[in-house]
Amino acid sequence: MIVEEDILDLLRAKDYRVAFERLLDRMQTRIFHLALALLREEAWAKDATQDCFLKVWRGLSGYAGDSSLSTWVYAIARNTCYTEVRKRSSRPAVSLEDPGIAELVDQASDEPPAGFPTDRRLTLELVISRLPDNQRVVLRLFYFEEKSYEEVAEIMGIPLGTVKTHLYRAKRELLNALQKGKHYDLRPV
Repeated sequence: MIVEEDILDLLRAKDYRVAFERLLDRMQTRIFHLALALLREEAWAKDATQDCFLKVWRGLSGYAGDSSLSTWVYAIARNTCYTEVRKRSSRPAVSLEDPGIAELVDQASDEPPAGFPTDRRLTLELVISRLPDNQRVVLRLFYFEEKSYEEVAEIMGIPLGTVKTHLYRAKRELLNALQKGKHYDLRPV
């Protein structure tokens, strides 16, 4: 868990610049991974991470302390990502009939490239990447970010029971995939 007391002391002293720098230093990578789990595209995740911390900077003086500081930042990140998904989904999609797109689709291969690694970690990462968004994010927050069930529920804005259900289903899918081994379709999506 992230030690926040020093940052909270800085906020009480109204030293927002130093508090923000420490917060950014400690949480930037974690927020990027959350954004990547939600958005599934590195460029989008980088943009969303920057937007999140811009919002954190703007709101830092108004942080009320109703939840832990890290939970507050995670909630801002989650909302930033969901807003980005809504914005991007409202944009028109590129047609397969557009010049050049059909050619790229024809050139794409369903076969993994030669030397494609098939170790257990890659298998795990591929399976995780295919989980539904909620399951993937709950799994990441609970295991990789070491958040409690309650913190995950607060960050995601969902009931505690739903967190447990998503986590159970994600673990079940991971177990099934790892037990199937080579019979599981491990090509990246």
